[in-house]
Amino acid sequence: MAYSLKPHTFIIIFIFLFIAIAGGLYQVHIYQQQQDKIHTQQRKAEQAQKERIHAELDELFNQYLTSFQTDLQEKATAYKNSRTILKEILTPYNFETKEYTKENYLLFKDNVAPDLRNKAADIINVFVEYKNNLQTDLKSQNNKTQEMFLLKWQEMSDKQLDKYIEFFTKEEALIQAYEKLITFYYVHSNLFSVDVEENMFLFNREDDKKAELTLRAKIKALRKK
Repeated sequence: MAYSLKPHTFIIIFIFLFIAIAGGLYQVHIYQQQQDKIHTQQRKAEQAQKERIHAELDELFNQYLTSFQTDLQEKATAYKNSRTILKEILTPYNFETKEYTKENYLLFKDNVAPDLRNKAADIINVFVEYKNNLQTDLKSQNNKTQEMFLLKWQEMSDKQLDKYIEFFTKEEALIQAYEKLITFYYVHSNLFSVDVEENMFLFNREDDKKAELTLRAKIKALRKK
């Protein structure tokens, strides 16, 4: 005799299946909500971390900028102070005797000119040094972040660097012009005297006087640039 299920048995089975399926769907829904919540928290944490890193890098950049400007100003002031000697070194009194002329020549050749060139190099090296240090401090960051901050630094520094390069190119030409004139006085120290009261050189030969005027005119023209 075949066994048959009663109608209410089907209903009970259906109810159990419905409950099981509904329960499963509910668990899936709860799981999905939890995952969404976790992902949202992760995104917020990642965003917060990015903002923190960006803030730290901004602070680092500003620290570099402040230190850079301080170092640059100090070295520019040092150059300016050393440069003041150019105002006095060509005074005729400094060439009153052959001994004075030789001392003045050696002073400029061995001290003044090298000192000015070294101080100019120090200023240019500030730009190189800070860029290299910034690159080192940014190595732990991803390439995009490195590029962004280095580009920002490059744009800032290039504007100033171009001005300094232009200035020191003119300064080098001026230093060379001073060297030529002071060397001229040294080589011709037996061929002129100095009128201290009139503050002028008195050359024995007219050609030497013309040569001196040409060299001084070159310096004057360079100082106007």
